Amino acid sequence: MIYGCGSMGLRIATLAVRAGLDVVLAGRSPARLAAEAAALNVPWRSADPGNPAGLDAMLAKVDVVVNAAGPFSNTAAGIMRACIRNGCHYVDLSNEAATFLDAWSLDDDARAAGVSLVPGAGFGTVAAEALADHVLRRIRHADAVTLVRTSGGGRGTPGVKATVRELLAQPGAGVRHGKWSARGLRVASCELPEGTRATVPVALGDTFAIARATGVPNVTAYASTTMSVGLAKIAVPPARILGRAARVLPGKTTPRRPESGFTPDAGTRLWLRATNLSGDTATSCLHGGRGSGIAADTALWAAQALIFRAQPGASTAGQLFGNGKISHLAGARIVDL
Repeated sequence: MIYGCGSMGLRIATLAVRAGLDVVLAGRSPARLAAEAAALNVPWRSADPGNPAGLDAMLAKVDVVVNAAGPFSNTAAGIMRACIRNGCHYVDLSNEAATFLDAWSLDDDARAAGVSLVPGAGFGTVAAEALADHVLRRIRHADAVTLVRTSGGGRGTPGVKATVRELLAQPGAGVRHGKWSARGLRVASCELPEGTRATVPVALGDTFAIARATGVPNVTAYASTTMSVGLAKIAVPPARILGRAARVLPGKTTPRRPESGFTPDAGTRLWLRATNLSGDTATSCLHGGRGSGIAADTALWAAQALIFRAQPGASTAGQLFGNGKISHLAGARIVDL
């Protein structure tokens, strides 16, 4: 079942049909669902994520749900709990830390029900896990990981835009000493391949996923911006209060070729540095060209993996199908700095 008939949900549904899977389209709008399902020649069902009885009826005889309806703070909680009640595995494309925290709070219930919960199976979190795995192979006994996400300024889907606005309007948070914490994170300066940039702390699911998958006790995530550090320190707090952060923070960077030989280009880029208590560091960048298209691929991988080898309980996408699969995605490449 693909829940959500926006552009991402339809992209995943199309790939699933082409893969020969039995697909059911689902969502909140019966009229739109009927039209889109007819175009794909698949059945459809409708239920609101806040209606437990409706969700239970919707999930009858469904093996796996891929939730593609963001913001996931509005949909994930109800659907995950319905999946546990109905013995149905759950996948989503969230990068919202709250969704990950909720999934792991349900870990015991999911294990008892034989249900897998896999938030963050979209490109962003899968790529962040793969990059962390790569960097941590280059350093011994890492104590801290810092992730910086840079957007190439692409249009994005409406759901993605809504999620970004919500993420950037919230205070930054990360994992400190093995526990989720919102304390002590500030706008910072970071040397990225394109030069020095102000970076704004964000409460990404990437942070939680990396900490869970690797065991590194301190993980933080930031979004880069072309504002100066001083201006960012002034502008970010009121922007977050007003809920307008997504209009203020992201910015395109001017590409130039630094000494490392890495050339920034359009699309999402992840920069990740690991450090240990001895002062050693390891840094790499991952660039993914068509992030939204890759997200459909990774979400479908997760769904197929759950059909054939489910792991009851909450897990990250990287734990489910392995970080090596990112190398098979078109346009995804890692450069060591």
